[in-house]
Amino acid sequence: MQSTSSLAGHTPEADALPPRTGLLWILSAVLGVAAAILLCDGTPGISWPILAVGVALALLLIERPTARLLGSRRYAAVGLACLVSGAAAVTAEPGIQVLVFVGLLWCGAVATCLSAGLPPRSLGAGRLAGAPFVAPALIAREGARVVGEGVSALGTERSLPPLRGVVLSVLIAAVLIVLLGEADPAFAAFRAGAVDLLTNVSGLGRVVFGIAVAFGCLGALNLARRDARQPIAWRKPGVPTSRHTDVERIIVLGSIAALFAVFLLLQVSYLFGNPGARPGSGVTLAEAVHRGFTEMSIVVAFVAGILAALDRQALRGARERWVEVLGAVVVIECLVLLASAYHRLTAYEAAYGYTELRIAVRLYIGFLAVTIVLLAAELSHRIDVARFCWRVSVAALVALVVLGYWNHSAWIVEANVERFARSGQLDREYLARTGSDGLPALVAALPQLDAETRVLVVKRVCGDPDTRCRSATAGPGSSWFEWNLRRASARAALKELSHDVP
Repeated sequence: MQSTSSLAGHTPEADALPPRTGLLWILSAVLGVAAAILLCDGTPGISWPILAVGVALALLLIERPTARLLGSRRYAAVGLACLVSGAAAVTAEPGIQVLVFVGLLWCGAVATCLSAGLPPRSLGAGRLAGAPFVAPALIAREGARVVGEGVSALGTERSLPPLRGVVLSVLIAAVLIVLLGEADPAFAAFRAGAVDLLTNVSGLGRVVFGIAVAFGCLGALNLARRDARQPIAWRKPGVPTSRHTDVERIIVLGSIAALFAVFLLLQVSYLFGNPGARPGSGVTLAEAVHRGFTEMSIVVAFVAGILAALDRQALRGARERWVEVLGAVVVIECLVLLASAYHRLTAYEAAYGYTELRIAVRLYIGFLAVTIVLLAAELSHRIDVARFCWRVSVAALVALVVLGYWNHSAWIVEANVERFARSGQLDREYLARTGSDGLPALVAALPQLDAETRVLVVKRVCGDPDTRCRSATAGPGSSWFEWNLRRASARAALKELSHDVP
């Protein structure tokens, strides 16, 4: 005799969703609620790494990866996202926090594309740059598919009992909270918060934001499920045409190396000397530093592109050894150019002081140098463009991590105060504009400054002389998830300054 299920044309197994679907929905809902609580109307703090680590743990629970998969670029991107997010709990500089947010979006987009089946060898410069634009469509498509499957499953006989149980539990809990709110302050506060959440515009915005995050997590996490992943047809990268013979490459690289050699020989005193300090040179130190810096940076990047293109389209021959030698010479000359730029920048800082922009230029020069070294490592054998672009991207994220975790603002304050003690020169206006990250170092350095500078700094930091610094410390305390290391240190420094100033 046929069963009722068979007569109906389906079986309980056919109604069941793929394994771990329930866990997928629960994790997405939890992450959505957490994002609504931690991110809405909150300043960047430990909430960012909490959510980043939460998404990483959810990915591990859903996919349960092998040790080999943990070493893939997808999980490397997830790990980098967790590392970068920690900077939001360290630095209080708004500009760096914006860069951290962009870095997080990029890491998540790359991990999403790789979860969707994009081959790592296809992750070239174009794909890396376009990942933040491709990933949202992938997540939306996958999220809609999961929601559609869930809605279809709700109409089955198997899912009706738990659905009714959930609905009844919510209704009963709501009635009990309303009644118990009259007897207990905690329940009353919870009831008031729930009503405000559903009736206030900002509360409704928080709900919508949480639902959007939960939907995004639903799609992104489902992409990582090997048992439910839908195949996506990714266009395979084209095979480079071998067209440049060893003779062509020797001629091109030899001409570049010779041109650089002549340029370096003619410019030795300019590159590593101080033409602005020589009487009658007609060149100020500022002009000596700024002259050609942009052009030199473009030249280094342009030559790096030429080296990569020649190697990628190389037609190997018997003179490859000479090609490698000339390539190494060009790389060394590029590094010499970058070293000269860094040398002139340090001389400029010694003369005019230290600023955040000049620190950013230091990091930029260092990043270019690392890129050239990575290119040299690729040129030691046939270049793998995807691997090179990935390594350069990781280097850029590492530079962002350094910028976020290292308190360069405090270092700038200390370096400028030390320069003042040595030479008596100080940009007082710039020092007084020090942000939250460098504020503790600035307050600690006040005894080493002259009276005029101290008055200017206190006036800029404290504002109205009648209120002094107390207005900055008397406001309501922020939530625990908004805690930020440098922001907390700045508050402590302001309190100390308000006590010391009459």
